[in-house]
Amino acid sequence: MKKRQLLASLAVGTAMVAMAAPVAPSFEVKTDVAFASEMTAAGTLAWADYNNDGLMDYFIVAGQGQGPHVGLYRQETDGTFTNVTEETDLFFAQLSVGAAAWIDYDNDGCLDLIVAGRMDGNEASTSMTYFFHNEGPSGNYNLVENYDIEDLLPQLSPDGQDCKGILFAAADFDNDGWTDLLVSGYAPFETTMRYIGLFRNTQNGSFELMSNPEFIPMSGTTVYAADFNNDGLMDFVIGGYNDDMGDAGTPTVYLNDGDMTFTAVTGFGFGSHQGTLFPIDVNNDGKMDIIETGRSASTLSWGHVARVYINNGDGTSFTSLDETVTGLAGSNSSVGFGDINNDGWMDYMSIGWCNGSPVKLFLNNGDNSFTDATEVYPDAARARDGDITFVDYNNDGKLDISLFGYRDGGGDTPENPTWPNYLVVNTGTFAANAAPTAPQVTSVKQEGADVVLTWQAATDDTTPSEALRYNVYAKGNDGKIFCLSPADINTGFLKVNRTNALLNTLSYRFKGMNINDYTFGVQAVDNSFCGSTFTNATAGVNAVESESVKTFVANGEINIVNGSDAVVSYAVYSVNGAQVAAGNCAANGVAEVALQGGVYVVKVNAADGVAVDKVVL
Repeated sequence: MKKRQLLASLAVGTAMVAMAAPVAPSFEVKTDVAFASEMTAAGTLAWADYNNDGLMDYFIVAGQGQGPHVGLYRQETDGTFTNVTEETDLFFAQLSVGAAAWIDYDNDGCLDLIVAGRMDGNEASTSMTYFFHNEGPSGNYNLVENYDIEDLLPQLSPDGQDCKGILFAAADFDNDGWTDLLVSGYAPFETTMRYIGLFRNTQNGSFELMSNPEFIPMSGTTVYAADFNNDGLMDFVIGGYNDDMGDAGTPTVYLNDGDMTFTAVTGFGFGSHQGTLFPIDVNNDGKMDIIETGRSASTLSWGHVARVYINNGDGTSFTSLDETVTGLAGSNSSVGFGDINNDGWMDYMSIGWCNGSPVKLFLNNGDNSFTDATEVYPDAARARDGDITFVDYNNDGKLDISLFGYRDGGGDTPENPTWPNYLVVNTGTFAANAAPTAPQVTSVKQEGADVVLTWQAATDDTTPSEALRYNVYAKGNDGKIFCLSPADINTGFLKVNRTNALLNTLSYRFKGMNINDYTFGVQAVDNSFCGSTFTNATAGVNAVESESVKTFVANGEINIVNGSDAVVSYAVYSVNGAQVAAGNCAANGVAEVALQGGVYVVKVNAADGVAVDKVVL
């Protein structure tokens, strides 16, 4: 394990361009949701389309020892929710102080579920971890317990009732087209109870614990995967308790070295716990920054902190901005994040103790600072000690808010709840978010044992092109589908919310794949987590590469990409030698040729020579 100790710059730039105040959203509390329940706190919200119907469903694990609540709720077409916990065979010991995450670990296109928590919320020794396999349509999307995987995973939970439940990060850390699992938390039966473990997907329905990465043992906060240095490899960030650091573990970014080892980047953060540490592109420069909220025992006597860490370029250093610069307020909070007012900038909302208020909504000003817009949020739905997430549950192009927790001063009535568990619908008058344009694939080719997919930057109505991120898939001839972030490859619908396992690059390397065994695709994703349709691509057979011209198949058409500054001419021939199409491709342009299915030879005359490709439609 390599380690860099870095000095965090506390300076900010000089004058910043004044920007208009962000437009505040408006909200309506939806009180007729079927999953409302009492005593919900200290747990996790996990939204996902588990049954592939294009509607976001909901899993909750919550409770502080009394009144634990675990349930899966299916969204119906009318926007209501049905408790299907027993119907789907998802039935087990009631847990509290819990965590959960969705993962398609066997590439069948159906989301599986991992759940952890305590049978007794006051006793860490009662921690349990469950893993459920989604049987898909043949099993009516039943989630069936997988004991073999459970035996591999540690029995764990959040540190306590004040700690957050983001304990899992599902991402492909070795680019082999199979989703791995990063696990953190408090594991009372492990040698190191502050636990971080990386489980590599073995591609045969199981995982193996990687022994080589020597992670700094931490717990008490959250873990998120993201690409911090834009090299097409998933990194991750974590913080929290560490027994050797006086209970003030420094935030750590682990940069992926490409061989399932990681370089630890430390020294840039404040060090806190009982909060959240999450990746977010604050300034829309296409580089993942970090926001840290929580409490510090060693420095501020359990005082609240909020820091923004601006990525200086390659993920090896960050500039630290405190509350006086950013306008944020520290709290021991859970957070939801995304572009909630459709202006193209990432916002966030926290629930937890924060300057006397349990709820804070911060709108991004576009200059590394935020505006406190809490006053527009409904009082009836404020909460603390629970969880919050942004999700466009009704697919109307506006991020809504889902949250639960304890409401101080509540009267145990629907109008004045003590334990709100609500959907808060975004009714802002601003325009609905539109999906980005689909990125144009420029090449898909074999490089040794790997396949490299390359594309051009997409555009969006509000999110700058530089800030768009990308999701890729590979579909094998055997029907197996890998998505970097689970999505419907036919519509582009992202099936899991609260994900950062996306790319800030314009290429991706699929390791260990044969180009003739897969179809590939790429989509753009904006700051509201809305995905474009996928651009699909298959490679030409026996392709002859050219310096300036590339030919491939995308969306059932022949695509000729001219990377030169001069017009090129092309001709397309059938297998019997007859010319079936001809034309010119503009400088730095793309020509699309639509033909019936079959085998064709494409000949392109360019300034640097002639390129000949054989393609199959």
